[in-house]
Amino acid sequence: MPCAAFARWIGIVVLAAGLVAPTGTASAQSEDQANCGRGSAAACLASGRALDTLQADDRTLSRAAAYYQRACEGPLAEGCRALAELYFAGRGVNADPHRAESLFQRGCDLEDAESCVALGRRLQSGLGISPNQARAAQLFRRACDLRQYQGCGLAAQMYWSGDGVFTNSNQAIALWDAGCQGGDRDQCDRLGRIYATGEVVREASVKAAGYYSRSCTLGSPTGCYSLAQLYLDGRGVPANRAKADSLYRVACKLGSDISCSLATPEQP
Repeated sequence: MPCAAFARWIGIVVLAAGLVAPTGTASAQSEDQANCGRGSAAACLASGRALDTLQADDRTLSRAAAYYQRACEGPLAEGCRALAELYFAGRGVNADPHRAESLFQRGCDLEDAESCVALGRRLQSGLGISPNQARAAQLFRRACDLRQYQGCGLAAQMYWSGDGVFTNSNQAIALWDAGCQGGDRDQCDRLGRIYATGEVVREASVKAAGYYSRSCTLGSPTGCYSLAQLYLDGRGVPANRAKADSLYRVACKLGSDISCSLATPEQP
């Protein structure tokens, strides 16, 4: 094999083995680091993320933390959140849950919904910091306002069960509705069940059908199955066996075993 060809072959093997970074990647990282030095918070975040890997040693993670710090000061909320995660886990920095709490709060204040949820979960469970259910509920609601719909569901459950806040079923339903309209099928299912069974609120089969229809459209086997049941019984919708069978088949394809057994086989 000619020397030039052999050298190219060796280079390919070394790159495939992951022993060196591709030139383009290394160049991009150098450019990010240079731009971070010029004051680009986004470049600081990118530099930190390039160093923050599962295989990184403490020295490398310490460098990542420094980049995240500069990103957070940018101010860039994602940098605050990434740095908070390092402080909670003690990766590359001394573990400091209270510092992490402060950084998550800064991220949330900068309208990063993921920071709001992350801090809310830790306050709800007391993971590394003193539990504070009322504050957790506020953070989840803030995330919901920022269109992070998991936050809507988390806050709704707290208001429904009175977990650290006053029980407020109307508030819970409003929050679940926001999550459902935002595309969270589980929250649509929850509201469908509430209205179908008359759980706390008066039974309203028409509303139940509406929520189950949305959850089914979003790919929920529970929603499709439950809507089929309403069509079978004529509750909230006109009784329609053919429509029920169609929905059972959809639910079956989505993984609902009971729906598979209930659907009338399609005629050849």
